[in-house]
Amino acid sequence: MGIITTASERGPRGAQEDRLVAVSLRDGWLLAVLDGHNGSVVSDFCAERLPALAQEVWVTSRKDVGEYNFLRTIIRMLHDETSHHIAGSTISLAHINEEEHCVDVAILGDSPVVISLKDDRFWVSTEHNVRSHAEDRQFVESRGVLVDRGYISIPEDGYTSGLQLSRALGDARFDKYLIREPDCSSIELDSKSVVAVMSDGVYDPRTIRRVGDLVSLSIKDAPSIVSDALKRGTHDNVSAIVWRA
Repeated sequence: MGIITTASERGPRGAQEDRLVAVSLRDGWLLAVLDGHNGSVVSDFCAERLPALAQEVWVTSRKDVGEYNFLRTIIRMLHDETSHHIAGSTISLAHINEEEHCVDVAILGDSPVVISLKDDRFWVSTEHNVRSHAEDRQFVESRGVLVDRGYISIPEDGYTSGLQLSRALGDARFDKYLIREPDCSSIELDSKSVVAVMSDGVYDPRTIRRVGDLVSLSIKDAPSIVSDALKRGTHDNVSAIVWRA
């Protein structure tokens, strides 16, 4: 089995809305980071629900259509169970299959996943944020939102509310405008691979502005990632969960 490290700090925020989950499965691990907003109701619920849900869905998905179905089904079920909440949350899932030496990743929101590979290569997840994801921005605009200075506003609130994410769990006020389907990817692992799943508190406005810049992080373990973000002056909750081969 791989080695798992976790770390989470509130940072300068008034409350900690990040949640981390690591579920041991028969073939490896399911890692999850949930970054709540407008409260921790959704991130709390999903963190509590995930261990049992993952075990249940893992069995049925293995009998059906494979790995992507596993992650998509989890996110679809969590969306159904949280869609009535005003609060919202990102969710980033990494299913590490240690038997087949691969990791399947599903992203809903902007909590980044970075995977180090051989030959100093990295795989970095996309981020579903209207500031940086042009296709998602165009899609939500086509549904009738206003995007101004990187925030979504909706007619029901007189265009006064704001949300940066184009995909998330919860966020009932934005339900008919947001995308609820995750981006999924599969990556082969090697004997030196490291999988880091993080909240966007690892960003720093002075030195890390894009998801691609996250490859500059030292992803030795989760405490080093969180400590580094705090030293650089993060303005957010910061959390990380790391698997090492």
